Amino acid sequence: MALEMIDELIEWGRTPAVATADAGYGDTTAFRQGLTDREIGYVVAVKGATSAYPRDATPETAPYAVPRWTYVTGAGVARTCEASEVVRGMFVTGQ
Repeated sequence: MALEMIDELIEWGRTPAVATADAGYGDTTAFRQGLTDREIGYVVAVKGATSAYPRDATPETAPYAVPRWTYVTGAGVARTCEASEVVRGMFVTGQ
């Protein structure tokens, strides 16, 4: 329905430069594609699970970095260790 209204507006010679929409329309691929086809820029809300990638996008695995933590021992000594180590004491910061 929204695209039909936009088409009517275009017929009147009034093409919007930008369209905005809530997640009800923003999550609808056909709506976003319709705006793109009409060369109308848009800002839309989407739900957190919605993804939008270029057609030629391919997933990549990021290199794994071993988490390291600095903590203070009971004696007040700072120590850095890997997250896989068993740590007794209070964690101060993660790196």
